[in-house]
Parts: sequence; C-alpha cells; structure tokens
Amino acid sequence: MKPETQKAAVFILFLAILSVIIYYLVFNKDKKPKTYIDNSVATNTGANTTGSTGAVTNTALFPLKRGMKSKYVKALQKGLNQKYFAKLDIDGDFGNNTQKAVETYLNPLYKLKPSKVGVSWSVFTAQGFDKLV
Repeated sequence: MKPETQKAAVFILFLAILSVIIYYLVFNKDKKPKTYIDNSVATNTGANTTGSTGAVTNTALFPLKRGMKSKYVKALQKGLNQKYFAKLDIDGDFGNNTQKAVETYLNPLYKLKPSKVGVSWSVFTAQGFDKLV
C-alpha cells in the first residue's frame, strides 16, 4: 500500500470515529438512566431522595418503617394477614398495629430484627410480599 493511500485510509477512519463521537454527544444528551419512581408514596420518613417530579425514588422506599405510607406497606399488611393471620387493616399506613405484627411474626425469623431496622427489600421479597404489590 502506498503511503498516500495509507494516510487517506487513516484519515477516513479518524473522520468516521469523530462523527460517531459527535453524533453521540449531540443526539444522546437527553437520554438519562432510567430511575424507578413510585408516585404512590404519600409520606416517607426515610432518606430524602426525591426525583425531579417530587416523588420518592425506590432508594427511599425500603426499609419500611413506622410512619410510612405506601403501596408497599399495604402489600406488607396484606401479606402479614394472609401468611400469619395478623388481622391488620389494609390501609397502607405503617402504624402501631403493623409494627406489632412485624415484631410478632417477622422478628423471630431474622437476625437483624425488622421491627428495629425496618422491613428490608430482602425480607419483603423472601416473604413473598412483593407479589402482592
């Protein structure tokens, strides 16, 4: 291959790479990583991690603790009623009765007591409550 032809091939390759980079920078600006946002959360005493819409993101949904209101608390209550016959009102409010049911039925199963540290996602799914959401 002649040096002039080789230089032309390298230059064309350089232009192709440069055009791909420019395309990515210009046309992919608006694409952001997807973040799950739960709009059903009314109150949350967890970390203050709100999205641009003001809704609490999934990082603050767990652990479930007293004072929280969400569809996940509602699923927890349904699950405690179905699996352990806890007789809770299914209102989505993690109050005293839900706290007592967690202490009674979930604490004996786990080393880190859910009533103290909150009901984590792993406890929630291990009990099958995620299927009730």
